[in-house]
Amino acid sequence: MSSGSAIDRTTWEVAIHLGPSSMWVVTQDVLGFSVNRRLGLWPSNVQAGTADVRLENSDGRYSPLRTEFHGGHLLPNKALTIKGVYTSPDGGVTSFQLFNGYIDDIAVQPAMPSGREVTISCRDRMKELQRREVTTGLLTNYAVSSLFAYVMTQASIAPFSADAISDVIPFAYFQNRKALGIVDELVTGGGYAAYVAADGTMRFRNRYFEIGGTPVASYAAMNAMTFSMDDADIVNRVTVRATPLVEVASVQPIARLSAPVSIPANATINFWLSYKDAFGKDCLGNAQVNPVGSTDFFVWSSSAGTGTARTATTSITAAFFAETVKLTARNTIGATVWVTSLQVRGQPVVDGPELFVDGEVGSSQAAYGLVTETLETPLFATTDLLSQRTYDILELFSGPQPKTSLRVINGLPEVVVADLADVLGIYDPHSGVDDFFTVLSISHDLDAESAGPVLATTYDLQRARERSGFILDTSQLDVDRLSR
Repeated sequence: MSSGSAIDRTTWEVAIHLGPSSMWVVTQDVLGFSVNRRLGLWPSNVQAGTADVRLENSDGRYSPLRTEFHGGHLLPNKALTIKGVYTSPDGGVTSFQLFNGYIDDIAVQPAMPSGREVTISCRDRMKELQRREVTTGLLTNYAVSSLFAYVMTQASIAPFSADAISDVIPFAYFQNRKALGIVDELVTGGGYAAYVAADGTMRFRNRYFEIGGTPVASYAAMNAMTFSMDDADIVNRVTVRATPLVEVASVQPIARLSAPVSIPANATINFWLSYKDAFGKDCLGNAQVNPVGSTDFFVWSSSAGTGTARTATTSITAAFFAETVKLTARNTIGATVWVTSLQVRGQPVVDGPELFVDGEVGSSQAAYGLVTETLETPLFATTDLLSQRTYDILELFSGPQPKTSLRVINGLPEVVVADLADVLGIYDPHSGVDDFFTVLSISHDLDAESAGPVLATTYDLQRARERSGFILDTSQLDVDRLSR
């Protein structure tokens, strides 16, 4: 691209990563792309960012079946990245990424009136969270940021980063849970925020991410701005509830063998038991103890528990999970033996009495009518955390939420400075807007088919909570990036 406008001073790279060391740069065939990413912040759910890339395909090279072009490696779930390099008139260079994700779909259109093309649709790394399950043991007294890191590690998600969050979750466990569902539960229950950054990093923000920060850039190239105020998200009476888990203080039997189990000669077998409390009710287990021969289990040469004792020649070890225990029993002699009795000891963890915290704002009810919300927060089952969540919801949602949408055409490099969860300070005398707004979503749409490339960037914003800020004395859009 030649020198001139900001878009003309930008070099693009759209690449499909066919393998660990094989990158197919397809920039020369790009007709356009659209990138959309949204912040996971209650009341919205955590969701994947998307990208659609349109490619000129006159020779069919982007068809998955045309292996002579790509060796059969152009397939769904291959990584796709969109990057740019902006060179300023004085020679300064700004490198940036707009998207880092995985291909979902390759749609080939062989004979369109406007020409042959292909559309490649992608999701960002949230796709991995949507597809991977997490199973854990019982986790006790985990700081929220540590729990997030634990889930990311268990789901093999990297890179990721998390703000330091001191809230402590007393008990947590997950049995075949989608990783995305766990992150969404953390965001909903704690009032945090989550998103995938443009470079592919999974980010987890504390509930006060909007407060503090230093402005790093500003520009006045707004092509369109819409300001609105509605009552769609108003909540003026809220109940936050949870059922806490309570650990029984003493170690006691929490799993028992209900019928004899045979072990063939010189064999090893595995079997599972579920945890039960002293009343026979399903429970969780903590501080479990490996079974001890002649204390926790007995082995005999017959299923009736008679004949020759074989406990000394049999070993039983345990792998503990939150709801169950996997037992591995090994018989070291050349005859079948029977485990006739077995118990696993530990501390039962049972449901405690339900906790709930109510709150309401009478002045909001008088102005907008009664609007109620009930929130279940199973991970945040302490009175302090429930109270904090109730206060936060009423503070943020008891009144109308001012929102605005900004559209910028060819606003490089400023439009790539702000990311999701950043705060923009906006001053517009016509609408009376003079406030700070959180970036809820970002869309980038590139049209490479027009007379000159056109990059349209749209921000959807919502007013940030109260904060100390800076004074804007010009009609500019100021980007206030918070530390991440």
